[in-house]
Amino acid sequence: MENLSVTNQEVVDLSCNAERGIFLAGPAIVASLAGRELALAACATGEYAVVSWSWDAAGLASISVDKASSPLVSACVQAAIVAQPADILGSCTAQVPLGLPAQAAR
Repeated sequence: MENLSVTNQEVVDLSCNAERGIFLAGPAIVASLAGRELALAACATGEYAVVSWSWDAAGLASISVDKASSPLVSACVQAAIVAQPADILGSCTAQVPLGLPAQAAR
């Protein structure tokens, strides 16, 4: 899966690697972003954050922001995304545009 979107939030260049439940990764990521577009827009406008989602053997989720323009933006994005447990053992990484989709620099 390369791109996906939910409400007004887009995820670009999605790449996943999972030992179990990879087909659940897209829905889990969508759920982690659903309703969070305003919180993400408040972090910055016109840039991307590189976000990683990972799930352990028990399906517990964690999120890390691997790249953002500053530590404040990184912390904001980290707080805005809600980790969703799922029956997945693996991880995904994607670019998350911040601000309104049309404003995000590509």
